[in-house]
This record gives sequence, C-alpha cells and structure tokens, in this order.
Amino acid sequence: MIYYSIQTQNLEEMCYYSDLALETAIQINDHEAIALHLRLKGVYFLMIGDEEQATRYFYRSIDCFSLTTSLQEKYPIQIAAALDYLAEIEQIRGNYRVALAHQEEAIHLVDKKKMEALATIFTIGQGISYYLMGDFIEARNSLNKAHRVLSCLSFPWKEAQLELYLALLALEEKNEEKLRNFLEKKEHLMNRYGNPRDRGLVNYFLALLAYQKEITFPSLRRELTEDFSAYAKVARQHLNPYRDKYFVKKLDAMETDLKLR
Repeated sequence: MIYYSIQTQNLEEMCYYSDLALETAIQINDHEAIALHLRLKGVYFLMIGDEEQATRYFYRSIDCFSLTTSLQEKYPIQIAAALDYLAEIEQIRGNYRVALAHQEEAIHLVDKKKMEALATIFTIGQGISYYLMGDFIEARNSLNKAHRVLSCLSFPWKEAQLELYLALLALEEKNEEKLRNFLEKKEHLMNRYGNPRDRGLVNYFLALLAYQKEITFPSLRRELTEDFSAYAKVARQHLNPYRDKYFVKKLDAMETDLKLR
C-alpha cells in the first residue's frame, strides 16, 4: 500500500500506511523493517516538501542498515536507495556536486553486488544532476548508459523521467529524430504506470515545445494540438510542487515571458 501510494501520489494514504508500518515494526522490534520504513517515511516527507524531516529519516535509515558490516553487505540496495533520495533533495536545493557524490556512492554500492538493473536507477539520477549543472556531455553519457539497460527490462523504473531528460538533451541538440521518438511514445509514458508525475513530466515537455516554437521543427508542430497554456495547466496539475520544483519554476518563467511579449 505504501508503494502504491507513492506511485499514485496519494499523500493521505502514504502518511497513514507509513506511520502504521513504522509503528508496527517498532512494536515487534524488527530492526530491518524499522530501517526500511524509516526510509519510506522519509519519502513521505519529501513528497510534502519537508526536506529537513526527509533528510533526517533517510540518514536514520542508512544508520540502521550500517550498524554492522554484515548488514551493509546484506542491504546495499536499501542504503543506496536512501542515498538516491538524499541526492534528489540536493538537486532540489541546487547542490549538484553533493547530489553527484551521493549518487556515485549509491552506484558503487550496487556495482559491487553486480546489480546492473538497480544501478541504472541511480545512473538516471546522476545524469539528471549533470543536466541540471549544464554538463550535457556527461548527462548524455549517463542517461544513454541507463537507456541501454532499461530498454531490456519489462518494467523499467523511472522510464518517463529518463525519456524526458533524453528529450531535453535532444532539444538542445535540435535532434528531430529523437524528439519525434519521444512524441510518438508520449501516451505510453503517461499511461503505463498511472503515476500522475509521469503525465506532468510529459506535459511539461509539450509546454516547452509550444513555448519554443521558433526552434521546434515544423513537422513536429503538428504534434502540438494545444497551446502553451493548456499543456502548462496539465503539467502543474500533475507535477509534485516540491520534487518537481525545477520544472514548476521553468513553467513560471515561460508564462511570465509570454505575458511580457
């Protein structure tokens, strides 16, 4: 129920079930379950924009999984997952070097266990950090590496996020073929997992294309059946205002610019 609440962005149920699970784990003194649910409680605080509380819970989870060497060896993916969320918080704060350090540590932990598919999740985050820094070469290297692995999986996690940033890079490169590939799969990306954020991310990109008409290929403009305002409205409705602060601010800036023209 907790994972379903994360997927559907249901904050009320996320709060209820994460509290219930953590309390139950503490009552039965299950150390490993406590550590797991400390991280999931941190995810709830991240979803509501309480970065301080989220950070506190993620570090508490890491501490629990790091009490002994045997625990560290048994649960590298759990530690890596908490580090990835810490990296996301640093991305939100604009501390991209710190985010990269967390992501590199997460990748190292799972690489030691030869968990390539799981490492890919953290490689996506790494590519996003590089993109936000403006290092498009390293961003492309990380995201393409992740794409090669995810394309072989039946249920690729973070697929919409990966495809969005690859599309953003394609827009920087004015690569019509890659932009067309993204537009052709936009419905699939929005509907596959039923995650509202996926719909928000796709509509953010459509809003960006509608805004940047002067650099959008004429043949692609036919794919834009709505104007900037319509796509931006849907994006705002589905993006998380805290986790997707970067995109929300970009939408604000584009909207202001259009009003001033």
